Amino acid sequence: MTSPPVHRLRLGLLFLAGCLLSGALGAVMTRRLGQEQPPRAETPAPQDLRAEIRRRIAANVEPLRTEAELEHYLSELEAAARARGFATALEVEPGLAAIEKVLGGHGPGAVVRRQGAFDASMRAVPGATPATR
Repeated sequence: MTSPPVHRLRLGLLFLAGCLLSGALGAVMTRRLGQEQPPRAETPAPQDLRAEIRRRIAANVEPLRTEAELEHYLSELEAAARARGFATALEVEPGLAAIEKVLGGHGPGAVVRRQGAFDASMRAVPGATPATR
């Protein structure tokens, strides 16, 4: 068993090491956060975003009837995300709704598989952050 002064010394050293590590991490994160970020397109406020998603679903998803039309629409969404450099809910949500609408009659397995593939393709858009991959 260690004597109380040695125990206090160990605790003090651990505390000092923790403080130094915390300071170093803070400095690294501050530098990373201060780096120039690529310009992002203006995104609507959350309530406007939901309204815009509903509008896009009504305008673009409702007319879809065939799997060929679905695939064409999904490729357009992916091309728009690639052109911008990242995917947003304005592409992903209408795409998922389109898959559910067109493939819904094929059973839940077909919908889930296609939605998973679409999600993966949108996450693979160049410029997607590791958190979204």
